[in-house]
Amino acid sequence: SIVPNDNPNIEMAQRHHMVQETMVYDVYLGGDPNLVSQSGFGDDEQAYVRMQMIMAEHTQDPLVSQYVGTAMMEILKAAGLDQQALQAAAASSQG
Repeated sequence: SIVPNDNPNIEMAQRHHMVQETMVYDVYLGGDPNLVSQSGFGDDEQAYVRMQMIMAEHTQDPLVSQYVGTAMMEILKAAGLDQQALQAAAASSQG
């Protein structure tokens, strides 16, 4: 959970951490069978690493980049980490 803090940068970091935890443990490794397993990589954390390596190899593909980027932007926006929120946090931290 997010602990209220007067520093918006700390709150943004907490939100980002929550998104990462959710993506790894609820999306990729959660469920029965989990997404990593359904994608043919196996059932353990090493399988998750293999999947990430394959994804990294294809980041230069414009279509893969577009799909992954668009999906992540929607996830970050839902978590309150969209560009507007980041700019607001930066402005308030500058005083």
